[in-house]
Amino acid sequence: MLNKILSALVLVCIVCLTGCSNGSLQNNTSKTSGRESNLNTSSANNNGNTETKSSHKTYDPINTTNAGFNFSEDLAWVKYNDGQDYYGCIDNSGKMLFRCSAENLSNATIFENGYSGLEKTDVNLEAKTSNTTCTIIDKNGKVYGTYSNVTAYGYGYTVVETYTSGYNEAYYQYDIYSPSGEIVYTYNTETNEKASVGYHGEGVFCIRDNNEKVVYFAKKEKEWECSGADLDDLYFNDGIAVIETGEKTMAIIKSDGEITEFEKSKITAKGDRKNSRVYDNCLVYADLDGAKSVETYDLQKETVFQMESEYAENLKVVDTSPGYMMHPAPSYNKDGILFSFKGADGLNYCGLFDYELNCKLEPTKATDYIANQNGTFVIYNGSNTLYDKNGNKLYSFSEKGYNIVVNSSDKYVLVIGNKGQATLDKDTLKISGDATKYNFAVLDEKGEVVFDSIDTSSVKTIDIYNTAQ
Repeated sequence: MLNKILSALVLVCIVCLTGCSNGSLQNNTSKTSGRESNLNTSSANNNGNTETKSSHKTYDPINTTNAGFNFSEDLAWVKYNDGQDYYGCIDNSGKMLFRCSAENLSNATIFENGYSGLEKTDVNLEAKTSNTTCTIIDKNGKVYGTYSNVTAYGYGYTVVETYTSGYNEAYYQYDIYSPSGEIVYTYNTETNEKASVGYHGEGVFCIRDNNEKVVYFAKKEKEWECSGADLDDLYFNDGIAVIETGEKTMAIIKSDGEITEFEKSKITAKGDRKNSRVYDNCLVYADLDGAKSVETYDLQKETVFQMESEYAENLKVVDTSPGYMMHPAPSYNKDGILFSFKGADGLNYCGLFDYELNCKLEPTKATDYIANQNGTFVIYNGSNTLYDKNGNKLYSFSEKGYNIVVNSSDKYVLVIGNKGQATLDKDTLKISGDATKYNFAVLDEKGEVVFDSIDTSSVKTIDIYNTAQ
């Protein structure tokens, strides 16, 4: 619900992406729109020279999963206008290191393994076709090349699709390119039907080709053929995922390709994958169709923990026929889980639990909540309060003058104080007042301001289609 609400804000434009898609190496160019705000910055001209000036700019976070500056490997992308639209790369002090023209660019991935992908998609509505190009760039702004016909991107690796058609054979070929441009893996379909290729995080790619399923682990350049596995749950947290591999078996999958199977019977809660999640070496599993139960299975200790029934029976669920799922969904980080409960008064409550399902913060009234990746937890209850992993209150954002907590990344929380100029109706998603008059700040877990403006005084402008830089 939080992301849906925030996407409606005029303040913040979220550019969502799941990875670059649809290439052979090529050159290409790309335009978007900028909005105005009252932030004073310095900027660079198109020749890369810097000039200090006061201007009104909005810095729109560009990321995959949230509405805040999505720091990964201490870098984040923002989009802004300085005579033309730019994608700018900032460090964790708010300094912009380099920027490139945002002409026609649609996405920028987080930095993984030292690389990011800049995506541009051309759609032919008449032919009902599209072509995605992806430019690979490193943390220093060095460009490694641009690929077309990209079906997936991540970790510096790019999957390119080509089609071969003839009298004797017709098939699709998927080549995975390393950051240096070397083909490290090739998959050919057995028919003239396209395969489904996706990036699942931490250097892992999945290929589905009719009944065939293949997982490629870029870290070790390993292939795993797994036709019986359920790859829908293959998403990694700190290098670990758990999936079903058969009717009676599951497997612990590590992002380096190490695979350990175990019997499903170790998990006593018989939920379905909609209510399962892996985080911090634990499989969180829920059975919501009968007597509600939530369990965690410690993958290393092989130990099962269960939520006390007094909490489990009050979990807030929704009918997703033929079963039920928790809604709003739990929010996770490495230190704990926020669950949603329905109180006797019919109102929504939120409680904090550790991975042994000990209650650290008794259910408290909440309109929304989020587990920050820096190990803290925000509960939205009018004052928007931040808690630590033990349920201790750290501070209230409203007490510090910030009325909207946008989201967090691996270390920081982006907040917006609109100074009473604008209000958001969470039910109608409508903004009233002057939404352009606001201030923002990136805070650490102690509530200290890390930065509240973007420093573009020494930014370098690069041409992403010129690799000789």
